[in-house]
Amino acid sequence: MLKNFLKNFRLKFHRTSKTKISVQERMFFSERLYFLLKSGIPLLDCLEIVAKQVSKPKKQKIYHEINKKISSGQRLSVACGNFFNKFEKSFIETGELSGFLSENLNYLSDHLKKQRDFKKKLVQAIVYPTFIAFSALGMILFLVFYIFPKILPVIKSMNVDLPLSTRFLIWLSDFAVSFFLTTLFVSFLSSFTFLFLFKKKERFRFSVEKFIFKIPIFSKFYKNFIFSIFCRNISFLLRGGLSFDQSLRVSRNSMSNLFFRSKINEMLGVVESGGQLSTFLSKDESIFPEDFASMVLIGEKSGSLEEIFSGLADYYESRFSEATKSLSQMIEPALMIVVGLSVGFIAISIISPIYGFTNGLQKI
Repeated sequence: MLKNFLKNFRLKFHRTSKTKISVQERMFFSERLYFLLKSGIPLLDCLEIVAKQVSKPKKQKIYHEINKKISSGQRLSVACGNFFNKFEKSFIETGELSGFLSENLNYLSDHLKKQRDFKKKLVQAIVYPTFIAFSALGMILFLVFYIFPKILPVIKSMNVDLPLSTRFLIWLSDFAVSFFLTTLFVSFLSSFTFLFLFKKKERFRFSVEKFIFKIPIFSKFYKNFIFSIFCRNISFLLRGGLSFDQSLRVSRNSMSNLFFRSKINEMLGVVESGGQLSTFLSKDESIFPEDFASMVLIGEKSGSLEEIFSGLADYYESRFSEATKSLSQMIEPALMIVVGLSVGFIAISIISPIYGFTNGLQKI
């Protein structure tokens, strides 16, 4: 039994410890391969050249493995299957089947650049407010667990009527010290249960991700994020030679939100049955913005869906970037105000009884 457990553990560790290619490295790979193939160099020679341009031995090993698989008769899309996601793999496969591999690799490189820049903007918008929030939380915890236990016994010993704020502070400190471990355990258990259900139970995850689309204010922010990715993927796949229904199918598999995947399934059903997608979109304005349905209708009538979805991707990306900047600009002063009020409340709660006590001594 122990042998079987160790064997399964080794297999699982082997699967999860595969070296993966980052977005930056995938961009480098597709960009270099495009230039070399465009120059007329055979694919195997291109891969050897790309491998030599990589400095890290682990990364070189990846490219050599791809080369070996291609030498054994596999297509590039199959050989890269373990290192690229399904979305990118299907795009490379389309290029191979259509005879436009180098062009598709160029499109892939461009797509990965936009994906990298998009993630950078998202991280930049989140990092500073998160830093301020954790700094404020750390300061409050330091006061509650280190400073208060030393000061509050002195305040309790004073023969003065304590203000409501001071009594609340004493209760909060006593509660935090007495029930800290219990609170920490309950918080950890709740978080673990939520993450477990979210990861293992599709129905629960579906409900949570559906709820995200209905949260006031945040839903607009999230929709811009989701639609920018979806529209970019569709335009990218249409440019690569896939039909609209194929593009929907591939894009559906690349989206992480299960609720939005179900909506793409409904879109796919409409398109495959010969219906008009814009009509379907206009019926569900709670999920699909009115301008989105209108632009799709123009694309259907003009036969320029690739250009329309590309334009929509740029539009939603710009709206998302503006929203992240606005959100960051709103969060930063809000956090500073919260920190200032918290520190002010604490200072008043501690100083007030001391001031009252000194006044009493002066009267004596």
